Amino acid sequence: MSRSLSSLFLSAVFLMIFGAGLPSAEAADGWKNRPYMNLGGGSGVARYTSGSESEMALTLGSEAGFRYTQRDGVLEGRTRVAGQVAAVVGGWGLDTRAGTFLGVRKSLWGIEIGADVFRNDFTGQEVAFVESVGVDVPIRLKIGPRWMEAVGTLMPAYLADPERRLDADTAIGALTHELEVSVGFEVALPIVGVSVTYRERILGSGSIQGLYFGLEL
Repeated sequence: MSRSLSSLFLSAVFLMIFGAGLPSAEAADGWKNRPYMNLGGGSGVARYTSGSESEMALTLGSEAGFRYTQRDGVLEGRTRVAGQVAAVVGGWGLDTRAGTFLGVRKSLWGIEIGADVFRNDFTGQEVAFVESVGVDVPIRLKIGPRWMEAVGTLMPAYLADPERRLDADTAIGALTHELEVSVGFEVALPIVGVSVTYRERILGSGSIQGLYFGLEL
């Protein structure tokens, strides 16, 4: 699939997710929502590895969307679009995605699940991962009060391109095409929110490890 075709595909998916993700007009009285922007969300440093070769890259990303919560309940969710560019000497990578997520949030814990449609690739001097369209299915666990919480995520992914997929004969590959695990923390300051996250993604031909920062308005 060419980059232009996959970009058109994602644009259509963005519209479908935004339309499906927000509470309906009939339910508006039971929900409150607000727009948000995570400046630098996904920005940091990442290591791309394939076999014995690896490359370090600087990443720059952002995301924007809506958060919504039940007025008299425990449900909360978000719908957003996001993008990230990875820059390395002699190459680059691009990740664009759109997703909707819904979960339960209690006073000291929460859990969230969703669907995150993406298109990404990476081409460096020593390491390259082919372009693919896919969908992540993140399961996020939050521990702590809303103003300071630890967050852990387990995220299987299902891809259109078979070259990126894990070996189906392995224990992980029998269940998912790629797998990402992340841990981090989020702190809600009076005006902004700050987050730090370590992520590791296992691909069929290598891995991606990164430390990322976010500043939410």
